[in-house]
Amino acid sequence: MSRAGEVSQLHSYVSNKVNKRHKAAGNVVANMSSASEVLHLHKAAGKVLPKIVILDLDYTIWDSMCARKTVPPYKLTGMNEVTDDNGSGWQIRIGEHTRDILTALRQHGCRLGIASLNGDFHKSTQLLKAFGIWHYFEEEPELVQILRGRNKSQHLKNIKLAAGESVAWNEMLLFDDAPDNVQLARLYDSTAVLVTQRCLTMQVLRDALQAHSSR
Repeated sequence: MSRAGEVSQLHSYVSNKVNKRHKAAGNVVANMSSASEVLHLHKAAGKVLPKIVILDLDYTIWDSMCARKTVPPYKLTGMNEVTDDNGSGWQIRIGEHTRDILTALRQHGCRLGIASLNGDFHKSTQLLKAFGIWHYFEEEPELVQILRGRNKSQHLKNIKLAAGESVAWNEMLLFDDAPDNVQLARLYDSTAVLVTQRCLTMQVLRDALQAHSSR
């Protein structure tokens, strides 16, 4: 290879390394963005936020399907971890960004609801209180639907009825880990996003906002 060719190859190698570093740095910045910043940028771009955000509990708010098996009282044993008092010490966790996401949604005017099939209202609310996040929902308890059932049709209808005529189906957003529930909400013309990592994440928030604004 000629001297000129070697120099050209070196420049190309250095350029590629620099571009990769810039891309990686950009990804780090994006991942560091708070939920409030994500929502602010979304609104600043002229995109509409959902009026009501509905959340599943098991594998969405927390990382367990065993909430019904736990025994209160609950003890906060870590920033995002609660242990029950049944002797076996069930541990239930929420995602590291869950509080940030719930806080940001409320601050930006979104009403919050719950649609869960676990059916144990008392234990579920006690867990939410133990995590310090029940206050996000307690102001509108009619939007909290923790009911047994084959699907979430009744849950969604109850929330829509409680929301009133000022909220249309397509102004509601559901986070859920079950594909059937996501599909059901979409049949009602609501935005619904599948939670795949057993808890809320910044990426699933971005995906949900994009899906809602693309309707």
